[in-house]
Amino acid sequence: MDKIRNWKRVSVVRLYAELLEESIILVFVELKLAFFEIKRHIHSAENGVLLMVVGAGLLLFGLLTFIGTAVAALAVFLPVWLSALVAASALALFGIAFLFTGLGKMKDFSLVPTETIDRIQDISQKFKKVGLRHEAITGRAEPERSRRSRARSQAAQ
Repeated sequence: MDKIRNWKRVSVVRLYAELLEESIILVFVELKLAFFEIKRHIHSAENGVLLMVVGAGLLLFGLLTFIGTAVAALAVFLPVWLSALVAASALALFGIAFLFTGLGKMKDFSLVPTETIDRIQDISQKFKKVGLRHEAITGRAEPERSRRSRARSQAAQ
C-alpha cells in the first residue's frame, strides 16, 4: 500500500514539475512569437514606406511636367497667371485628398502584437476554467499550504 501512495505522490510531483516546465516553455514561446509578430509588422511598414518614398519621388517629377503642360495648354485660352493658378489649385486639392487618405490608412498601423495577446488571453481563460473545475472536484478553493500561511499572517497582525 505504501508503494502505491509513494508512486502516486511521485507521479503528482512529477506532473506538477512537468506542468511548471511546460508553462515556462509556453511563456518563452509566446514571447518569441510576439517578437516575430512585431518584427513582421515593422518589416511590412518598412516596405510600405520605401514604396511610398519611391512613388512620391516619381510622382513629383511627373507632376512637375504635368503642371508645365497644363499651364501651357490653359495659357492658350486664359492669361498665364490664371492658368497657373487653376493648375496649382487642382493639384492642391488632389494632394490634400491623397494626404488624408494616407493618414487614414496609417491609423490602422500598430506595433502591438494583437495575435499573441489574444492567444495569451485564451490560454489564461483555459487555465482559469481548469482551476475552477479542480476546485469543484476537490471542494477546495486554495491549497492547504496557502491557507496556513494566510492564517499565520493574520495571527501576526
